[in-house]
This record gives sequence, C-alpha cells and structure tokens, in this order.
Amino acid sequence: MKNQNSQKSFWVFYHIGLLLFSAVAAMLMKYKQYGNTLEPTAVVPFVTIFMMSAGIGYLVVFMINKAKRYTKRQLTKKIIPALILFYISAYLIANVSITLGVLGWFIYVGRDLSEFWPHLFKHELGFGDSSFFL
Repeated sequence: MKNQNSQKSFWVFYHIGLLLFSAVAAMLMKYKQYGNTLEPTAVVPFVTIFMMSAGIGYLVVFMINKAKRYTKRQLTKKIIPALILFYISAYLIANVSITLGVLGWFIYVGRDLSEFWPHLFKHELGFGDSSFFL
C-alpha cells in the first residue's frame, strides 16, 4: 500500500514538474522572441515541450524499470544496445513533438498548410536536430 502511494505521489509531482517546466520554458522562449512572456502563441511551444519531456521521461522510467530485472553482468552486455535504442527513441519522440507543435502553430495562426513541410524541414527540424545532439 505504501509503495502504491509513493508511486502515485511520484507521478503527480512528475507531471506537475513537467507542466511547470514546460510553461516556464515556453514563456522564456516567447520573451526572447517577442519581449512578452504571455504571447498567445506560447501555447504551441508549451505543448511541444510538454509532449517531448513527458515522452522521453516515460521512456527513461520504462528503461530503468526494465533494467532492474537484470543482473549486473546481463546489464553490462545490454547497456550499449539499450542506450542506442534510447537515443533513437528519444530522437523520434523529439521530432514527432516538434512536428505536431509546428502543425499546431500553423493551424493556430492560419498559415497555408502547403508551406508546412518545407518550413518544417528547412527551419524547425534542423534546429531541433542540432539542439537535440547538443
């Protein structure tokens, strides 16, 4: 019973932390862009950052729980493939989150969707990839 309560508390604080982090990051991003932390378009980076953080966070928790089942020797053999799988999965989560966020922004501001893919590959995913690698 105590373990269940601590798990519930962890997930509640985890999601509250993600919401706060996403809100602060989105507001700082909009302040840097427009000088206004409450820019209406801050919703798009907020959702994007939240999806990316939550997805990668869930992936980390999943992999840690899975690793607990192995002995140190088994884990030593599996660590490199697990890290490669983690990196590829996190990369995909980040790019899907960025894509959905940009699509939301295009819809929100009423931009022509025929410009979506060229804009995404030229401006957004290139930035997302370089920041992700860092």
